Amino acid sequence: MMRFLFTLVFIFIGVELYGQGSGTVEFVMPEIRVEESTGDVSLFVERKKSNLLPSSVDYRVVRSSATIDLDYSMTTSGTLFWGDGDEMKKAIILTVLDDPDEETDEEIIIQLLNPSDGTYIGGASTSSVIISGEESGELGFAIEKFITSEMDGEARILLARRNGLRGAVLVDYEIRELSELDEGDHLGQVTHYRRLPDASSITQKIMPGVKAQVFSDFEADKGTILFLDYQSSATIGVRVFPNLDGDTYPHSVLEMAVSNPRPLTSIDQLEEVTAHPSDIAVSAFLSEMEDHPERFVPESSELVPSIDEERRLASLRINDITGPGPDKIWEEQPAPDEPDERRLGFRFSKARHYAPFEGATVEILVYRSAPFDQEVTVRYMVGPNRGFMVDDPRENWEIVEKKENPYIDSMEDWENNDLGQGNRNADPHTDSGDQDILFGPIKDIKYGKQPGDEPRIKPNSLYGGTSRMVFGDFDQLM
Repeated sequence: MMRFLFTLVFIFIGVELYGQGSGTVEFVMPEIRVEESTGDVSLFVERKKSNLLPSSVDYRVVRSSATIDLDYSMTTSGTLFWGDGDEMKKAIILTVLDDPDEETDEEIIIQLLNPSDGTYIGGASTSSVIISGEESGELGFAIEKFITSEMDGEARILLARRNGLRGAVLVDYEIRELSELDEGDHLGQVTHYRRLPDASSITQKIMPGVKAQVFSDFEADKGTILFLDYQSSATIGVRVFPNLDGDTYPHSVLEMAVSNPRPLTSIDQLEEVTAHPSDIAVSAFLSEMEDHPERFVPESSELVPSIDEERRLASLRINDITGPGPDKIWEEQPAPDEPDERRLGFRFSKARHYAPFEGATVEILVYRSAPFDQEVTVRYMVGPNRGFMVDDPRENWEIVEKKENPYIDSMEDWENNDLGQGNRNADPHTDSGDQDILFGPIKDIKYGKQPGDEPRIKPNSLYGGTSRMVFGDFDQLM
């Protein structure tokens, strides 16, 4: 009897063992939704019911609206293996690639197939990876190099949100002395040229920029900027100070950085936010949340904004408007600089002017040029998207007085109306100051007592837009 019972038990155990085989395999999550900035995604496959025997199953991508190697990368087909007694989940790795294109949702479907003998595929035989087209974006500075002047008081720095605008996100910023940026690329330089009256060659002096100093040139600052849902830009205010000692000529440079992007998940985070007065929408939102905190809707913690590494850092150049110290440019001149008679040129008081409201009148101040004991004149121009420009510096041409011209070789050239190639500011002038080449008398050109006393444009008067500015006329004694 005992022998019979033992045989029945063995038979039932065998039926249970071989009836389950080596188990059932299926995806843990039939659907996964990710952002473009997610990076690596793991699709887990688990084995259930039995782990007593080795087993395997193949997988492959069966359908995709995303483009391989553009939107994602992975091994599109392969095999997963389990050993005898192996209870571990197996992963299929897919890497989401972030691209600059605004796109609709994209879907990648992976299917399990061809299980080994004794292995079965469960109900979750496919897994769908959905790459969201509504991205939270990459944050960074709008440009790499900003410019202002020491008299501006505040420089407005623009941050930009690209490659996705979904959700309210935060990012930290810091205004500091130059530390991480390449000094050779960001300090820059200004080149001055001159030709002395008795010299045949042109000499030049390169004036490099200097590092801006906290308290002397600008105010160091840290803060947090809020981008609202679908907001693409925000503003940081940098406070700058005039430096009157002339040591920061031609300009000083500071550094700015952004870091720690994150979704707005708690109303308490709003206490960190610094809103610039020009960001009207953010200011209104902060005011509303202060009055009605019950209206706050947190963002999902799965929202993943990121920093654009190419735009993480930026520099701000602060142009010296008050002028260099005595003899800072040229150590020796025919008429050396004096502390109370520095050779200054025409220049704007500020690099940027902002209208407080539409239709407002904005006053643009221009500082005069030496010589200060005579009447001087300068033209100005303004045009769409071109800003203001000062040009054609000159004295009062109605006062006609014959003086030696430092830009011609002899008075004989003067009498023969022969200026050669000469300086652009030594060309004939009409009564209105027109400097076109004329064929009439040129004896109405008026100069000061010393070479270099004629009016001139200050080199950093902030006009132009080339990546490397060369200031001053070759024959102008800057």
